[in-house]
Amino acid sequence: MTSVLITGCSSGIGLETALAFARRGDRVHAGVRHPARAEELLRRARAEGLTLDVLRLDVTDDASVTAAVTAVQERHGPVDVLVNNAGTDVTGPVETMPLDRARTLMETNLWGPLRLARTVLPGMRARGTGVIVDVSSLAGRAFAVPYGGFYAASKAALGALGEALHAEVQPFGIRVVCLEPGSFASAVRRTSAAGQASESDRTARTTPG
Repeated sequence: MTSVLITGCSSGIGLETALAFARRGDRVHAGVRHPARAEELLRRARAEGLTLDVLRLDVTDDASVTAAVTAVQERHGPVDVLVNNAGTDVTGPVETMPLDRARTLMETNLWGPLRLARTVLPGMRARGTGVIVDVSSLAGRAFAVPYGGFYAASKAALGALGEALHAEVQPFGIRVVCLEPGSFASAVRRTSAAGQASESDRTARTTPG
């Protein structure tokens, strides 16, 4: 049975990915920053008779990442597949975006996946097998729109690191895959923006052309 660890499973791509792996009969470890927000995932899993484990996982926190991966390994053995899906989005002009908000975005979208990869890679290398999937974005490959520069930059950096990492670990039987979906209906913008309105956001929405 393949052991799969997925981040950001409370909604959107993460939620659907967790269900898809569970339907295959894989052992799914669904990481969420706030376990209370996993109600929809658990409800849908129960409705389909699927089994999966929910665990608290904050990709921006070293201790949380280490604890989550250790818990998975102690209960069910090594992680075979890591899906780095957790992400956030903030919008605003490059010139005036508060740097603390820009750093928070990078912490989640770039350093978070790197934390997880570094934590599971030793085990994958020891076994000579493993897959890491990074959920990036078309924004990081094709274009960056006005007021979305930091998001695009985080996803472009994730893709670049993933390409380099793939070349570095492929000789050990490990694959790194980067997915770059386009825009679609998701809760990421709503949840990322909640309670975070700032002058830079207001400028982004009202500045002409």
